[in-house]
Amino acid sequence: MPAWAGSRIGRYALALVAVAVALAARLALDPLLGAAYPLLTVYAAIALCAWYLGAGPAALVAVIGFAAAAPARLAMDVASLQRADVVEAGVFVALAATLIALASAARRARREAALRQSEADARTRELEALLQTAPGMAIATDPRLERITVNASLADLLGIPVDQNASMTGARDALPFVVTRAGRELTASEMPMQRAAAAGSKVHDQFTVERADGRRLHLLAEAVPVRDRAGRVTGVVASHLDVTAAVESERRLEFALEAAEAALWSWDLESGALSYSARAAMLYGLGDTSPSPHIDAVGRTIDPDDWQAVRTQLEAVREGRADVYDIEVRMHHPTRGVRWLRGIGRPQR
Repeated sequence: MPAWAGSRIGRYALALVAVAVALAARLALDPLLGAAYPLLTVYAAIALCAWYLGAGPAALVAVIGFAAAAPARLAMDVASLQRADVVEAGVFVALAATLIALASAARRARREAALRQSEADARTRELEALLQTAPGMAIATDPRLERITVNASLADLLGIPVDQNASMTGARDALPFVVTRAGRELTASEMPMQRAAAAGSKVHDQFTVERADGRRLHLLAEAVPVRDRAGRVTGVVASHLDVTAAVESERRLEFALEAAEAALWSWDLESGALSYSARAAMLYGLGDTSPSPHIDAVGRTIDPDDWQAVRTQLEAVREGRADVYDIEVRMHHPTRGVRWLRGIGRPQR
């Protein structure tokens, strides 16, 4: 439809053309129909105008069409009207109103559907742009995640062609990699994107990709569900960051600390909460590393004669009178007896 036809004036102008065509068509059908069905083509024009132009132009067609198809009735005064004339007019008004209401409702539904489709297409274009520009991106546009599309950077990490379906749920061919965590192979339902779709919430996860060519990559993933206007999950968007270098560096540090019989710890100067590595827990005999005990928990393992010196140094660091905490103390291990440990720390300001 031309642009001018979408304006108010344009729609009413088309309505006038439609009623003229309808009346001309009815005249052309006179040899076949005679006086029967004088408003047949007017009904058709009303329905078409209501569908394409709206209720206003359709009502205009109804008024002009009825007047043109029955001019003699309009010339009568009220006293001369016959009952049949009134019934015919009432039937016409009822049918015309029904046609306009039904066609207008269908027109509104069509426009709403087109608007939703336009919004969905715009969202798809945004996701496609995100897919191409952001690193390690994966997108699924169905809630079952039968197909997952990845961009070039993630395809390179996984060792697959960029057009291959990366979904472990719907892949028909075996994928050239295995996903593990702590040495155990993960199932499709345990993957971050599938979990985000099932839970309807954001999922953070880290896993290992073991490729067919022997490479092992550690990926940090964040998966976010995509919802429609009704709140239903319609897909998932996920980003993946290659943290292999950081993980391997951390492991090398752990090996070095273990070889040196050293450990890592940190102390919150404000709250006194202490966090430490598994190696530190073993050296101090603290057991599980999951709690965040107070510094006094470590103090109870240190010889009382040395604990005051520890507190003095810690206070000096806290107050800024010292830049480094460095002290050797005797500590009482629950199973290994008295041991000498050296503690070294530097404040973070």
